[in-house]
Amino acid sequence: MIRFSYFQTQQTKKLNIRIDGENEATFTIDLLNHQGIRVNSAKLQVPSELSTTFDVEGLAPGIYFLHVYSSKNSTVFKVVVKR
Repeated sequence: MIRFSYFQTQQTKKLNIRIDGENEATFTIDLLNHQGIRVNSAKLQVPSELSTTFDVEGLAPGIYFLHVYSSKNSTVFKVVVKR
Protein backbone atom coordinates (compact mmCIF):
# COMPACT_ATOMS: atom_id res chain seq x y z
CA MET A 1 0.00 0.00 0.00
CA ILE A 2 1.28 3.46 -0.93
CA ARG A 3 0.39 6.63 1.02
CA PHE A 4 1.05 10.18 -0.11
CA SER A 5 1.14 13.23 2.12
CA TYR A 6 2.19 16.84 1.77
CA PHE A 7 2.21 20.04 3.80
CA GLN A 8 3.29 23.61 3.22
CA THR A 9 5.15 25.64 5.80
CA GLN A 10 4.43 29.37 5.71
CA GLN A 11 7.60 30.25 7.61
CA THR A 12 10.03 28.60 5.18
CA LYS A 13 7.89 28.75 1.99
CA LYS A 14 8.46 25.06 1.34
CA LEU A 15 6.13 22.32 0.13
CA ASN A 16 7.11 19.02 1.77
CA ILE A 17 6.04 15.79 0.05
CA ARG A 18 6.28 12.31 1.53
CA ILE A 19 5.57 8.90 0.03
CA ASP A 20 5.24 5.86 2.28
CA GLY A 21 5.15 2.39 0.82
CA GLU A 22 6.51 -1.10 1.16
CA ASN A 23 6.88 -1.88 -2.54
CA GLU A 24 9.81 -0.62 -4.55
CA ALA A 25 8.78 1.91 -7.18
CA THR A 26 9.94 5.12 -8.81
CA PHE A 27 7.57 8.05 -8.42
CA THR A 28 7.54 11.26 -10.39
CA ILE A 29 6.19 14.34 -8.64
CA ASP A 30 5.15 17.33 -10.76
CA LEU A 31 3.93 20.66 -9.44
CA LEU A 32 1.66 22.23 -12.08
CA ASN A 33 0.21 25.72 -12.23
CA HIS A 34 -3.46 26.41 -13.05
CA GLN A 35 -2.63 26.21 -16.77
CA GLY A 36 -1.10 22.75 -16.42
CA ILE A 37 2.46 24.01 -16.90
CA ARG A 38 5.07 22.19 -14.80
CA VAL A 39 6.80 24.59 -12.41
CA ASN A 40 8.76 21.98 -10.44
CA SER A 41 9.48 18.26 -10.66
CA ALA A 42 11.24 15.51 -8.72
CA LYS A 43 11.70 11.73 -8.80
CA LEU A 44 11.73 9.50 -5.72
CA GLN A 45 12.78 5.87 -5.49
CA VAL A 46 10.64 4.25 -2.79
CA PRO A 47 11.50 2.84 -0.27
CA SER A 48 15.00 4.39 -0.20
CA GLU A 49 13.93 8.03 -0.79
CA LEU A 50 10.76 8.89 1.06
CA SER A 51 10.46 12.66 0.82
CA THR A 52 11.34 15.74 -1.16
CA THR A 53 10.82 19.48 -0.78
CA PHE A 54 9.78 22.09 -3.34
CA ASP A 55 10.59 25.77 -2.79
CA VAL A 56 7.37 27.74 -3.44
CA GLU A 57 8.66 31.17 -2.40
CA GLY A 58 9.06 32.38 -5.99
CA LEU A 59 5.62 31.17 -7.10
CA ALA A 60 2.65 33.48 -7.50
CA PRO A 61 -0.08 32.92 -4.91
CA GLY A 62 -2.86 30.70 -6.21
CA ILE A 63 -3.95 27.15 -6.89
CA TYR A 64 -1.45 24.53 -8.05
CA PHE A 65 -1.73 20.81 -8.63
CA LEU A 66 0.62 18.20 -7.24
CA HIS A 67 0.65 15.18 -9.59
CA VAL A 68 2.30 12.11 -8.06
CA TYR A 69 2.59 9.04 -10.27
CA SER A 70 4.40 5.79 -11.00
CA SER A 71 3.77 2.96 -13.42
CA LYS A 72 1.06 1.60 -11.08
CA ASN A 73 -0.28 4.58 -9.11
CA SER A 74 -1.38 8.12 -9.85
CA THR A 75 -2.97 10.83 -7.76
CA VAL A 76 -3.44 14.60 -7.92
CA PHE A 77 -3.66 17.00 -4.97
CA LYS A 78 -4.78 20.61 -5.05
CA VAL A 79 -2.28 22.92 -3.35
CA VAL A 80 -2.94 26.54 -2.43
CA VAL A 81 0.17 28.71 -2.32
CA LYS A 82 -0.34 31.72 -0.01
CA ARG A 83 1.71 34.73 0.96
